[in-house]
Amino acid sequence: MKSFRSFASRKHLSTLISAYSMPKLSSTSTDEQARARMNRNQWDALSTRMRRQDALRQLSVLPYFKTFKTSKVSDFNTIKQLLRNGWATETLLVQNFKSLTGDALKSSLVWAFPQAYYSVFSVTLAYYNLAGFTEGKTHSSLIKKFGDEASLTHYPEIISFLACDGLERHRTFKNCQKVLQPSTLHFDANNTDSVDTTIANFLNATRKSDLQDRLLRQKMKTKSNKPKKRFSKEEYTAVSKNLGFTSILSLLYRKRIKSNYGNIDSLLSSELDADKIFPCLIKVVDCIHAIHEAYICRAIGESAYVKILDLTPMSIRELPNNRFCEIITI
Repeated sequence: MKSFRSFASRKHLSTLISAYSMPKLSSTSTDEQARARMNRNQWDALSTRMRRQDALRQLSVLPYFKTFKTSKVSDFNTIKQLLRNGWATETLLVQNFKSLTGDALKSSLVWAFPQAYYSVFSVTLAYYNLAGFTEGKTHSSLIKKFGDEASLTHYPEIISFLACDGLERHRTFKNCQKVLQPSTLHFDANNTDSVDTTIANFLNATRKSDLQDRLLRQKMKTKSNKPKKRFSKEEYTAVSKNLGFTSILSLLYRKRIKSNYGNIDSLLSSELDADKIFPCLIKVVDCIHAIHEAYICRAIGESAYVKILDLTPMSIRELPNNRFCEIITI
């Protein structure tokens, strides 16, 4: 009997050890998989919609683009330096994707989002300087100006998807229709409604987060003098007006903030497919650059733009030069 109990105890212990050592699909891992899939869907949707050739074709027929001229207060040297900064950062982003693999590539994704944002920020600022816009001295003012320009149809529709309004239930979208999908994780790259809905959800989540952050930073108090966590329609409307439109730049900035200051665990998740996200991110940056570079080239003329390219180090010239060859055809 003793030996049987001993055997039973050992068998029970073995069962327990096996149970604890077997991989289980916990709610945490399920959430992690869902976040990774959502992340992949978001960048798939953006890169599916934001094609450089289509963007330049739409840009070529915009009345604003046809009549765009350089501002008298623009600084050629400043524009040249901003373009170089943006191109250098973009080149680093592409080189990381081409040279790194496995865990090294996955880890570099943490810095890929800041690189993408700062590259876009720099080239956008070069265009704003050329146009004589005073906005751009802060990230928030440049992002707001981008949204304003997109709403005025100064950008191709292909990148002018926007979200506005305060309360989520009153949220409206421009150039990006949201339709009912089978699930929140459903995505079909061949279906325009699916692509737009995925982007709209990305815009919606970003706007919700941005509005809440702004409201919390105001440190409002309740009647009992406690930190306010729930806000009225009027309070949402007020910060929404100051925030402006939520756009592609808002999405890039949100990812940059999370990479620099937030919890990066989700970016280091084994579920996240860096091999798929990197090329999508690169395409998004490339598309935005092409539009701003086309504006700059049109304003200063091809010869002046070629001069900027010729003065740019060879190590960072390839990407903008490839875009230039397409820009001059529109």
